[in-house]
Amino acid sequence: MGDLETTGGKQEKIKMDKIQNPPAFPRSDGGFSPTQDGMSMRDYFAANAPRLSIFIVILLCLRSFKSAATVISEWNYNYADAMLVERTKRTP
Repeated sequence: MGDLETTGGKQEKIKMDKIQNPPAFPRSDGGFSPTQDGMSMRDYFAANAPRLSIFIVILLCLRSFKSAATVISEWNYNYADAMLVERTKRTP
């Protein structure tokens, strides 16, 4: 991951390596398996991103010459990255 720019009235540039991306569902004993950490918070946010209407997907596909799957996955991960940025800002 590179830099993420967000807009919220002003332009911000945040290094993605400073963004916290912990496991979404850590084990109850607090440990992690090196072979299976589970779903990351970024993946969880991407999976739960608001759904785009088919009309918006078609417009974005026509505009960018990308497939629907590419447009949807890019939207979902951009949304997830923005959620992680906000989460990191609010974490003490």
